Amino acid sequence: MIESIHGHAPLLILAPHGGISEDDLLLPSSWPRKGNDLHTADLARELAAVADASCVVNHGHDRNRLDLNRISQAARADSDFAARITEATDHLLAQHPRITVLVLHGWHIQQKKIDLGVGAKLDAAAEAEAAAGRLTCSAEFVTRDLEALRVALADSGFETTLGERWPAANRNNLLQVFRRSEGPEVPSCFAHLRATAEQGRVEAVQ
Repeated sequence: MIESIHGHAPLLILAPHGGISEDDLLLPSSWPRKGNDLHTADLARELAAVADASCVVNHGHDRNRLDLNRISQAARADSDFAARITEATDHLLAQHPRITVLVLHGWHIQQKKIDLGVGAKLDAAAEAEAAAGRLTCSAEFVTRDLEALRVALADSGFETTLGERWPAANRNNLLQVFRRSEGPEVPSCFAHLRATAEQGRVEAVQ
């Protein structure tokens, strides 16, 4: 149910919510349930192919039974998600001094809008320096790389915000594994990833 693909570019794409529920979400007996991020598994594979990137994709686990975007659940014995991410990260860092990790999610709105989560809600990229202790990437990555991406997306008609709705600030959010400082305790299966992030070699965004 977890698939790994190795590429050569310094980019790792993760799709933790790519599964599909076996239950009918419209039936009252299914409530309350969360929808999976449909098509994100396929999109992760497509982006990886285009960018020669690596990816670790969940294409089978329903998030209502095993939510791989939650650190506590991704660490469960019935998931090898943490091991797959660690292996892919080490593989890329053996080739590159620094890599980017992109955690891919869907958004159930009918708008050309993208919300980039970096661990804190930012009204502008210039606020990244003051919030550096809470971020899952460097302030420079926000002001340089993500701001350039936002400008390019705006030219294509997309509004791009910085954690307006989904900042990835919850301490159980998968992105928090890559927090560089002041991060939450993580299970032992994520300890190596946390240590790697603290070295400043990973820029993580969702």
